[in-house]
Amino acid sequence: MGNDIIKKIAIGIIIPIFISIVGWAAWTTNQVFSAQEYIISHDKQYGELRELINNGFQKQQEDTQELNNKVDRSIQYNSQIFLDLQRQIGELNK
Repeated sequence: MGNDIIKKIAIGIIIPIFISIVGWAAWTTNQVFSAQEYIISHDKQYGELRELINNGFQKQQEDTQELNNKVDRSIQYNSQIFLDLQRQIGELNK
């Protein structure tokens, strides 16, 4: 009977240790894959944010160029009006 009790005690100790090791391995594996998913998700979000920033910067540059063109046209138009006024004033003074 001594041998039988020793076997039962050994099994009673080994089974919980085995279950603990398997549980720990499963938990660790899950943590590793979760970390990888987080990194992939983070990289994707970073890329999307970078694209938004670049698109916004490009749009801002286009808007600035369009505004500069409008200002240039306005200055040219105003210069033409000013020259016409000078010419008309010159004709009036004759």
